[in-house]
Amino acid sequence: MERKKILIVSDCPSNPLTAGNRTCIRKNADILQKMGYDVYFLLVNNGSMTDEDISEMKFAWKEKLFLFRTNKIQVLLQKLHSKLCTKLGINYQSLDLYCPWFIPKFVKHLVSAKGIDTIMVNYIWMSKLLEKSSVKHKLIYTHDVFSYKLFKGEYSWFSYSPNKEAIALNRATDILAIQENEAIYYKYLAPKTNVKTVFMPFKYIETPIVRNQVLLFFSGGNVHNLNGIKQFIKHIFPILHREFPNMKLYIGGSICKVLKQDCHEDSIKLLGGFHDPYDFYKLGDIAINPVFSGTGLKVKTFEAISYGKYVLAHTHSLEGVYDPSNIPVKECVDAKDYISCLRELFDGGITMDVIKMHTKNYLESLDTYIESSYKQIIEKS
Repeated sequence: MERKKILIVSDCPSNPLTAGNRTCIRKNADILQKMGYDVYFLLVNNGSMTDEDISEMKFAWKEKLFLFRTNKIQVLLQKLHSKLCTKLGINYQSLDLYCPWFIPKFVKHLVSAKGIDTIMVNYIWMSKLLEKSSVKHKLIYTHDVFSYKLFKGEYSWFSYSPNKEAIALNRATDILAIQENEAIYYKYLAPKTNVKTVFMPFKYIETPIVRNQVLLFFSGGNVHNLNGIKQFIKHIFPILHREFPNMKLYIGGSICKVLKQDCHEDSIKLLGGFHDPYDFYKLGDIAINPVFSGTGLKVKTFEAISYGKYVLAHTHSLEGVYDPSNIPVKECVDAKDYISCLRELFDGGITMDVIKMHTKNYLESLDTYIESSYKQIIEKS
């Protein structure tokens, strides 16, 4: 039987892995390839792509990569529209302006030339090209809910009315949600369209047990991550440090570029970016995610789980997760919660060996669920 052929379309590259959404796109591509599908990638360059992005994408995808540059006039209109919305305080943006005008014809050629039978677009503003396509399976991997983003006061590069989001979603045969709460919302907006929560796959990666008192936080620099770690540093870490004098906080990732002025303590180290997150996560046994706002799946939580860490996360960062009763994460909102969980580890109430075993089992179950979900969608008649 000939392998199913899938075209991933995105204006966000899958490589290099410098942000959560990139990691998400990469990991979804990886699991589809693992399942035996023939996967291609169409990268839309809207003018914001760096030379490193293009180079890394060419290296990662080789002959399976196709590039499409948005028309310069359209890019100019996008910028003007964005500035106008900001200046006038408009909370809702144009949906289809951010999907390249001439991309449907390009996609039609790829579908014919490569025998593509499934298109997966990333983000709802790329949904317009699905209207013009004749492929059997038209998927939107949503990443996030964009209704009322700016109206709610949340940071976002796009914000739409529920009506606009509904228009985008109804262009698909299948909607892929990243977490359960968002899937419920999509079912209201697109009641006749199949909605499936596929989460995000994570592979277990073995790291050494170091038995130190280091807390790890690895993150990009968006406002939600920044607010979360700032609150932790100001209100929680000083209490933890008094309780555990040898405790240190190591922070890694691009968030270090915007956090310098907030970290004067010797017990807090900003380690900067890492090409391979493994090199950061091998530095300790305990990972935190104190982020208390934002939507979508909290990639930092699952990334820490995948490296076999003892993960302490804010309740908000566990919303809509797979199998919540079995997720190997401790909920921590205040200093008291953190102290209780840390004592359990330091006093031997739970061991890192048990944590790692629980983590492996959870990620294997998640992986099986995601594969089954994709198979149901892509191979249905």
